[in-house]
Amino acid sequence: MIPPFRQLLFTLLTSVYLSEPAKAEPPLITAEDLRKIAPFAKESYIHDIIDSRENLEAHGINTRLRMAHFLAQVMTETGGLKSLEQSGLDIAADPDLARDSDVALAAALAFWSRNAINKAADSHDRLKVRVLVNGPAANGFAQSKAWFNKIWNEALRDRELLGFEANGDLVPTLGSQDVASFDEILEETGFLDPASLALENAGNARRESILAFQRENGLRETGELDLATEDALLDPLQWRHRQAGPDDTALLNLLHRDATVRIDLKTGAVIVRSASGFEASSGRVTATAGGPSTAPSATSTEPSEQLAALLAMATPIYPEYAPVGDFNENPPSGVVQYGVIGDDDRFAATLEFDPLSHPFSSTVYILFKNKYGEEKSCTGAMVAPKAVLTAAHCIHSGTVKGAPYSDFVVVPGWVGGSINFGDCKALSAQVMGGWLAATSHTELHESDLGLIKLDCEIGKETGWFAMRALGEEEVGLEITVQGYASDRDPRAMQWLSKDWIREMQARKGFHRADTYGGTSGAPIYVSADNKTLVGIHTNTYFGLEEPWKSNNGFSPLTPERLAIISDWIDK
Repeated sequence: MIPPFRQLLFTLLTSVYLSEPAKAEPPLITAEDLRKIAPFAKESYIHDIIDSRENLEAHGINTRLRMAHFLAQVMTETGGLKSLEQSGLDIAADPDLARDSDVALAAALAFWSRNAINKAADSHDRLKVRVLVNGPAANGFAQSKAWFNKIWNEALRDRELLGFEANGDLVPTLGSQDVASFDEILEETGFLDPASLALENAGNARRESILAFQRENGLRETGELDLATEDALLDPLQWRHRQAGPDDTALLNLLHRDATVRIDLKTGAVIVRSASGFEASSGRVTATAGGPSTAPSATSTEPSEQLAALLAMATPIYPEYAPVGDFNENPPSGVVQYGVIGDDDRFAATLEFDPLSHPFSSTVYILFKNKYGEEKSCTGAMVAPKAVLTAAHCIHSGTVKGAPYSDFVVVPGWVGGSINFGDCKALSAQVMGGWLAATSHTELHESDLGLIKLDCEIGKETGWFAMRALGEEEVGLEITVQGYASDRDPRAMQWLSKDWIREMQARKGFHRADTYGGTSGAPIYVSADNKTLVGIHTNTYFGLEEPWKSNNGFSPLTPERLAIISDWIDK
């Protein structure tokens, strides 16, 4: 009989020598991947990255999303692993960085960890990642997005099949975004007029801009985004010289989250106002419903040909912090379609309300043009005779690099083929200071609230919502979301869905009422009385963490915000 210890030793030895050798873990990124992503990269730089596998893992760069973000920044700073001279590293102080790419990589990894950039990468917050690398100006942001798309689409998206973590369905990177990123670069370099992309000959406009860029940079004139042209557009020389302009610098110095920004929608001029004079109301109800005491005697008319044309062209606008994912292939668990969670329980608001009465008459369709001249749509809520509360992303694209929208047309109570109250144009708008001051997607979603001032007092005919502050203890309050969803026919119809407040944070609330594109800016009101506004719908589920990934979001009305809104209305 073999003694127990010898039996154990025999078992261990045979398991070592007789079993199959353990298979090595597949690498997250390979040299072949890097050559495909950056075809003009130096081989020595490629090998330094591949040889740094253990160092990358030591710094927590061990998921597809973290690797994609890290490599996107490395590619942006080095022009696709071509040169460290343009990398932003302090080569003058430390010449070894220029000679030794492995030293430069170690420095980049130390910087990455020291600034906790993995956290921003885990949230897929591309703006925050770029700000942490480059500073508040976020120069090279468009290039970093283009690099991320290349890295994800050409190398890392399919790594899930090799056993890496499965979060591909929550990283909304579509092939079409590659073109959009290069359009943005061509615009920043002065070769592309964004308004030309809204015309029927947008393809020709893009081709002409590429030809002009190729001509000026001594490239073969193909009019196509060939490898050489992409390489030139992604070169750090295209953005390294740019700094925040004097206007941007002044704005950044003045802006903070609780300031307010007034936008002249005729000229695009921006004025920053301090919020120091705003006094928060301690009461629940700070504004009562208003308008005619009886149902208005509106005259129903058909929309003009111009309005009908705008409606036909309009597509929804989405906030950059919650981009639309490709959910047709890999929908998140429980999601039917964008903004719809579980069974779609939306129904036409005309089944519950008279289109000539509140809240139908006080809910408005907002049409406007983005910077590319494309017709876009949102929803809003009348809160005074000539004031509409909506989402900030329905007014301005966000951050100091963004721009206000234009050519606003506001139509209250539009239903099918009937315009019951006419329409108004917009004179000015106000947004939270944090919407422009934001240096991350988190800061954007916490400031997504704005107000449009109209050129007519149409609210005297339609009526307007009462407003009150929400308390964090009001989780469970039954609410209704009512707006102009873009996926239903007729387009000019309000659709509503009911739920309750699932979670409250200081500047964000969450619900699971079903929504769709076009519902951005829609009123969220108390279901018990159908007239008290407590928030503005802003976004659908997004990201990798709760409560974001399982709930739709809204900007709640707080005592501080009600004081600011009151000031907006008065001014």
